[in-house]
Amino acid sequence: MSVAELKNEFHFLIEEIEDEETLRRLYENVLHSLHPKESIWQGLPENEQRIVLEAFVKSQNPEKLIAHEEVVRKYGQWLSK
Repeated sequence: MSVAELKNEFHFLIEEIEDEETLRRLYENVLHSLHPKESIWQGLPENEQRIVLEAFVKSQNPEKLIAHEEVVRKYGQWLSK
């Protein structure tokens, strides 16, 4: 299939999608594929980026981590919802 044919087929597929959430996810996936540097990270406000970086630094200390089994035991009820 040529590039022109692929584009045409892709347009037809997009036109068939009526569900907004499905269309939004497809859009975000394609956008991320075309512009990987424009990631979720770039969309975060500076204060949220700082919080994530602080959490990452803390995660490097094994004493600050919680075992997976403990999380499942403590919050397992939320995993099934």
